[in-house]
Parts: sequence; structure tokens; C-alpha cells
Amino acid sequence: MPTPQPTDPRAVVEVLLRDREFRGIVWSNRARLAYISVGALLTLVGWASNGYELTAPTVTDLIVSEGLMAAGVFVCMVSLRWAQRGTHLTRAGMLGLSYDLTLLLILPISWYQTSGGFDAVPLSFFSKSELIFIALGVIGVNSLALRPLYPLVVTSAATLQQLAFFALALSDPRTELTQEPLPGLMGPAINVIVTTFRILSLMIVGGFMVALGRSARNTVRLAVELESENWSMRERQAELIAEGKMTALASLVAGIAHEINNPLGVLKSQVSTLDSAAGNVERAQRHPDGGGARLERSLDLLQAGTKTANAAINRMQGLVRSLKSFAQLDQARVQRFDVREGLETVLALIPEGTKQGVKTSRAFGEVPSIRANAQALNQVFMTIVRNAFEASAGRGEVEIRTAARDGMVEVSIRDTGPGLQADVVKSLFEIRFSTQQERVGVGLGLPIASRIIQQHGGTVAVESQPGQGTTFRILLPTAGHRAADTAV
Repeated sequence: MPTPQPTDPRAVVEVLLRDREFRGIVWSNRARLAYISVGALLTLVGWASNGYELTAPTVTDLIVSEGLMAAGVFVCMVSLRWAQRGTHLTRAGMLGLSYDLTLLLILPISWYQTSGGFDAVPLSFFSKSELIFIALGVIGVNSLALRPLYPLVVTSAATLQQLAFFALALSDPRTELTQEPLPGLMGPAINVIVTTFRILSLMIVGGFMVALGRSARNTVRLAVELESENWSMRERQAELIAEGKMTALASLVAGIAHEINNPLGVLKSQVSTLDSAAGNVERAQRHPDGGGARLERSLDLLQAGTKTANAAINRMQGLVRSLKSFAQLDQARVQRFDVREGLETVLALIPEGTKQGVKTSRAFGEVPSIRANAQALNQVFMTIVRNAFEASAGRGEVEIRTAARDGMVEVSIRDTGPGLQADVVKSLFEIRFSTQQERVGVGLGLPIASRIIQQHGGTVAVESQPGQGTTFRILLPTAGHRAADTAV
């Protein structure tokens, strides 16, 4: 049964709780079906083993008993259908409850009439233990519905019924008081102590089942509220991650657009130059006299323009390859990944304007491959490396190192920027962290980067002091260690 997900947390709790109540109705009706089936089977076996003759009373008893059982099966099927479809919750529960109350009322009267009625059997018949056991079974069935009202109603009705039967038995002059055990359903004898104990036991067990049902409902409500909170948290987290991705994507797209725009401008300029040179060549062909110098200059322009155009095209092709490698568009989600290749790709995609004036140094040691979501880790490297260049503010150095250490791959990204205060470092990876400093004014980039690293079984640490730059140290498990399949 699909459960809608409203946005109001209180509405979410009610929807989820209602879903659990429908499941409780399903459990209750399945238990009722099992209870009815056993009862019908025992009735047939008892009727056959006692050798009852097909007299009017016995046939009536058989028809009434089995008719009640058949009606119970019909009621359970209807109630189950409603519950499984997620419709008519209260109606489904009350239908089963009404049947149980009808069973408690009609079944003992049917038995009594089959035994011969008032003329043949004293009213002490109704104080026998079999009826108590039936009532306990019905209470148990209703306790599964996660609605304490149902076992409370059944317990109250069964207790009142037993008290009424007890009073009728004591008022019957044929009733005999005894302290002996009471075998069977027949006979005028009644044990007041035993009967009172049975009624009290019914009340105690019923009350316990009501309390258990209330406790179960409260437990379910608490679990549902926790589930609702987790659902809301996941929704909010997904929104924040999507927002962070869009921010990173917007920055990346802006950089790529800027980088591609430059060679496109060169190509446009060269196309105009080449067109002019081609016109000169054409005119020189029509007027050979005096056109040798012009033809030579035009050929030089064509040659230089071709080289310049090829360089611009190569630049754009390199950007496209780097972008494809960054996105890993043709690769599986989790794969073997070389962090050095990822870092080189990221460096190629960072706009030249961002890197201008900043020295880039690489110290890539030999490292094993890791099992990772390459696209997600490229996003991490892009965020941290870009932050390092922005923190350097057009001067200083960004150093990137890789090394293998104790089954882990270490990536170190250091800049010589202004550094960070200790309280800023502590809050750097909090989702709602913000500051006016350019270094960490990247919105959700760093919190998302931290989450991606954790999902890969790694860690990230920051070392920074004012005036001494900042270093990010990322540790990731090698391919021999298990890495989580992250969908970030």
C-alpha cells in the first residue's frame, strides 16, 4: 500500500501511523481467520466424536455454529480487503469487533438451546470455563489491531456477560453450590470461588491486553515520529546536496564557458583573417602582374592563421576531454579510480583566471587505485582545489601531493593563503556554515565534500593557522578495502 508523503511533519506522522494501523487490522483479521478455522474444526470433531443424532436441536446447533464461522470468514475477507487497499480503517476494525461481540452473545445461547434449553439445563451452564476461553481468544485477536479500544470493548462486554450469567445462575433454584471441580458443561453445580476467580482472571488478562495494546500503539507512534523525522532529515539533506551540486555545477559551467569563449574568439578572428587572405589570393590569381608580394603575404597569413586555429581547437578538445573525464559519463558508478588522474583533470578544468598568478606544484607519489564513485570524488577535488586557488588570491602557491600510507591513499592540498581561525576550522564542514571570508564562502561545497569522503570510508582533516595557509588531508581506502557505493 503506497503511503503519500505530505510536507507537514505532523501530517507525515499521522499518515505513517495510519499505515501501521492498517497493518494491525490485517494482522488482527488473519488471527481471527485462524481462530475461526480452529473453532469450526473443533465443533465438527466434537459433534462427530460424541455421536450426536441428527435431531432438530443438534442440527440447529450445527447450523448456527458453522453459520457463525462462515459469517466470520466473510467478515474477515471484507475487512482484510479494506485494510490491504488502505481504505475504511475504522470501518474495517469495527466490522471485526462487531462480529466478535455477536459471537460472544449468540454462541453460548445456541449451545444452551441445543442442550435442551431452560427446561432441561440449569442456568449454571453459562458459568463454565469454555466460555471464558472463547472470550480470552477474542480479546487476544482484537489486541493485534493497534487500537486499545477494541480489546477494551471486548473485555468489558465479556466481563459484563459473565457477571450477568453468574447472577442468573445464582438466581436459578436448581443451581447447587459446591467446592468441587466442575467437569463438563452440564450439571447444576457451581463453584462460587472458581467462577469468581475466572471472571477476575478475565478482567485482569483483558486489562493487561488493553495496556499492552496501548503500549504497543505508543511505541509505534514513537517509531513513526522518529521515522518521520528521519524522512524529513533525508529530504532536507537531499535538498542541500542538490543545492550544493547546483552551486558547484554553476561555478564549473561558468569556468568552462570562459575557457571555451577565448579559443572561440580566436577562431572567429582567424576565420575573418583567413577569409581576407583567401580573397587576396584570388585577386592575385586574376592579376598576376604585381601580385607576387601580396600573394606571399596572404600565404603567410593563411599559414599563421591555420596554426592559431589549430591551437584554439586543441585547447577546446582538451577542455572537452577533461570535462568528460571529470563527469565520468561513460563509466560505471563505482570503479577503480586513480586519484592522480582525477586531480590532473580538475586542474585542467579550473579556469585560467582563477589560477593566474598562483604557482601550481605537484608531488604525485606512487599510489594504488581505489574503488570509488569517480564523479563524486572529482567533485570533492574540484571544491577543495578551487578553494585553494581562490584563497591564494592571485599570488603564492598551491601544492598537491599524493602518497600511499597503511592501506590508504593520502591526498594533501596546501595553499599559502591567509589561513583560518581555529573556530572557523571547527565549523568548516557544517552544512549551515557561512562566513564573509572568500576562502570558505563556497556555500555547501565543503560539507558535501566531507559527506562524500565519509561515504567512501575515508576521512578529511584541515590544518590551518592565520597567516600560514591551509592544508586539507584526505585519506581514502585502497581498492583492496571495501568502499561504499555512494549515489552523491
